[in-house]
Amino acid sequence: MAHSALPQDIILLLCEELAFRHDHATLLQVSLVSRRTASVALEQLYSIYEYSPVFTGQYPNRKSWAVLWRSLIRSSLGQTAYPYCAFVRTLSLSNYGQLLDEINDNRDEDALRWLFDVEVGMDEFLVLRQDQPTRKLSRRKLIGNVDSQKTILKCGDAITKYIKDVADEVEKSVALAHVESNYIPVDLLPSWVARLGTLTSLRIQDGSALGVEAASAIHVCCPNFSELTCLSFSKPTADEDMAVFLQTLRPNSLKRFEVISMNGLSEKALTALNAHAETLRHLNLSSLSAEAMKCLNVLPGCKYLETLSIENYRYDQIDLLTFSEGLLKEITSWIQSCKSLTSLTFSFVRDSLLILKDVLLTDDIKLNSLSLQNFASQGIEDDTSTWEALGNQTSLETLTLGNQDGAVDGLVVDDTTPLAGVICTLRELKTLNLIQSFVQQNEIRQFVKALSALVDLKFGGENMDDTILDTLVGLSYLKDLDINATSYFTFEGLKDFAMQLGAHPSRHRGVRVEILMQSGGLRLSDEQQAWLSEYFGTVLEGIMTINYDRDPDEQHESDFTGDSD
Repeated sequence: MAHSALPQDIILLLCEELAFRHDHATLLQVSLVSRRTASVALEQLYSIYEYSPVFTGQYPNRKSWAVLWRSLIRSSLGQTAYPYCAFVRTLSLSNYGQLLDEINDNRDEDALRWLFDVEVGMDEFLVLRQDQPTRKLSRRKLIGNVDSQKTILKCGDAITKYIKDVADEVEKSVALAHVESNYIPVDLLPSWVARLGTLTSLRIQDGSALGVEAASAIHVCCPNFSELTCLSFSKPTADEDMAVFLQTLRPNSLKRFEVISMNGLSEKALTALNAHAETLRHLNLSSLSAEAMKCLNVLPGCKYLETLSIENYRYDQIDLLTFSEGLLKEITSWIQSCKSLTSLTFSFVRDSLLILKDVLLTDDIKLNSLSLQNFASQGIEDDTSTWEALGNQTSLETLTLGNQDGAVDGLVVDDTTPLAGVICTLRELKTLNLIQSFVQQNEIRQFVKALSALVDLKFGGENMDDTILDTLVGLSYLKDLDINATSYFTFEGLKDFAMQLGAHPSRHRGVRVEILMQSGGLRLSDEQQAWLSEYFGTVLEGIMTINYDRDPDEQHESDFTGDSD
């Protein structure tokens, strides 16, 4: 009986589903069936290249990594069967930089010659350090080290130019929506942006490139731009420059704004965020100076936030209540007005408990995630009131608490406060992170008994032994366990723990267990460690890692995992 070929639209639907599942292996096999399937499968395969095991480092393979980037760059020269770089949705140039750095570190001249093959014209992208001439690509001469930054820029320029050319062809469209790079010069970013009409997000390490010219290019050429992430922006004019950048963008266009490391932002930049108050949904302000913390009250217009993260720079902290009780109330009122808030994070904000006490009791706020770290006690009465208010957030699925400022052992979770009991009432919790807290075995037993949905558990403390392992197997869906407490586990206890998890492999498949402070006096033998590694790897498709605390009887410094003199 004759068989008719699958319609192309059905092949497209199948490949889109495989891409949605990040199934790179199957997409590759589909691309090898015929030219007809290759055109569809390869487009979907390159659209998700940033999730591939080679890209993420899950299965590090320098040759495969280089193959990926060589194909993308060669496609910008029109030398490949398909325009791969026009298929990508994310252009992660920092990943390309990591590849070049690894080649440099390993002096892998064969990989370098192949990646910048003279015979296919790839040598035009190579820039060597100290102006070393590219003629050293000769197979009989040393190459020297790559200038990663300049090489990346040449490749990024070629790719963005080619994407623009493809987009200008009437019958073709491009997918690139996200650009990520460690460095783009201020004079180059506007021209790149102008070529990328589909750009929706920009992630850049050095915010000094974010000038008014780049913002103008985004305004004119990128109608769907909505996300900006900057690692650092600490030059003297950072506050003024970011304010102008934000004000030059289309009003109410940003949905996400993040500065995740050192920055000089303050009142002008924070005030400028109000130009996007109606659309801003995700706000991450890290490493804020004390001066910037005093200006958080300029943000009351940003009341449609869904996620909010505020970090006070740890070496420039401020006690807001001491500075101004009125300011603290204004900041609290602003956060309370964010009725759609589902995720809230405070780090090194000394007055966190005072803000949270009112926010947690706001009826219209139902948090899904809460993280509170490096805060100051406000006295027994206010601390207790805040922990009791936490019980109002019954929809919480992720909770991180730890490292209370001023406490000898950090945040102590025991029966002297209502905290442990309140945590037990949060029945929807899937992730409980107390790794920077001090927790005892009794509280762990309470959590395991009360929180049946837990998938991810992390805790600190001391004197954990095999009995706590017997308790932890009661977590039916455990996938991630970190024990940052002094522990005295025996091989027999760990083996039994592993086998009890292995009795339900479908529930615990991919489980990751990390024991961070096992007593050096109970060091496992190589054979015992090998058994655990083999069992976790084969039966559970997961991993167990054991790090040892200092063993006074051990003479070999290399065995003192994680210690330094």
